[in-house]
Amino acid sequence: MALIAVIVVTTVISCGSGASDKDKASVIRLDFATYNPPSLVLKEKGWAEEAFGIEGIKVEWVQSQGSNRALSFLQGNNIDFGSTAGAAALISASNGNPIELI
Repeated sequence: MALIAVIVVTTVISCGSGASDKDKASVIRLDFATYNPPSLVLKEKGWAEEAFGIEGIKVEWVQSQGSNRALSFLQGNNIDFGSTAGAAALISASNGNPIELI
């Protein structure tokens, strides 16, 4: 499980590594949820703060109570990265919402 968390943080950081300082976010908002154990590990261990801190990016955590809330937070621009069940993401994407998988 820790390996999954490290892979997620590494992937997110590497996706933004080509951005200029002007385009770089100063804050990244991540969701955490009881149905998503890797998010709980990331939050508890502080690995996201450590990894993003290297780039000078602050991490804010937002708790989602289910896939529907995570999708709502993403659509409302309340979080930058969220987690959902596969079916919820598929339904949301089929309704025209832009979903990207990392």
